[in-house]
Amino acid sequence: MASSGPAKQSTWTARRILLPFAAAAAVVLLLLALHALKKHDLFAPSNTCAGPHHSHRPLPAAEGSRDIDELLLAQLPPSPPLITAVVPCYNKGAVVLEAAASLLRQSYPSLHILVVDDGSTDPETVHALLALERSMGSHSWPHKLNVLRKKNGGLASTRNFGILHAPEETDMFLFLDHDDVLEPHAVVFLFLALYHNPNKMYAYPDQWFFERENLVWETQEYNAYDLLWANHPSVCALIRKKAFLQTSYDAYDKSFQWGMEDWLLWLTFSDRHLDGVRVPLPLFRYRIMRTRMSHETAAKA
Repeated sequence: MASSGPAKQSTWTARRILLPFAAAAAVVLLLLALHALKKHDLFAPSNTCAGPHHSHRPLPAAEGSRDIDELLLAQLPPSPPLITAVVPCYNKGAVVLEAAASLLRQSYPSLHILVVDDGSTDPETVHALLALERSMGSHSWPHKLNVLRKKNGGLASTRNFGILHAPEETDMFLFLDHDDVLEPHAVVFLFLALYHNPNKMYAYPDQWFFERENLVWETQEYNAYDLLWANHPSVCALIRKKAFLQTSYDAYDKSFQWGMEDWLLWLTFSDRHLDGVRVPLPLFRYRIMRTRMSHETAAKA
């Protein structure tokens, strides 16, 4: 689905994790987060960012019993804006539940989740989405989730459908494909990157590949010139709504059936000087599979 996978990305650097990755990554993530928050440098405004910056609330003194949630949430503004997460889905019901669960566990307090079913025909997926809808009525989740259904049209059209059907008060969009997952504090980190870089239009993290591979791709810092020949932002990104207002709500090109639709979006943004910013943490987990949603769409075309 994403054009930044190892089979399609020609210029990217990967380093293998030698320790048991699940445990090691969690420890490293916490240490990096605590260090960055204490130093106030992870979300420092970019040198190319002009204009006044939002005020930064003082970081509370760390205590032995204080966990990462408190440290991170203390950095948010008093009334965090609404973020709508769009999850395009076509079949593969088991993995879409994992993607939804990773969003429902997000620590960011103002999140609306839209799972957009692109005409799934697999009975497992149909039942999984019905179960997901029922769980929203029978459990107390921290975030609202809706399942939307549309005629099959492919990955790009499904993302566009989510943009068009998001709540009006949405301030930013997050795109997560149905076979991927996020770390619990991913949305907070991405939001803070944009909050402290008000002239940047989107934020993207490093990627953690898993399932058939187990490695981390360290994405490069945003560079509009390099973007002409290498898709260095990750496919999962937090994008300001006003970036779409300056381009189009039909932002993802539906003619791109084999992926690369995200790369074209970044190029469209770059052409209008709508630049991105990297968050150097592996917050986005990209599942390596034999086929992904874009492949399945193209096979039917």
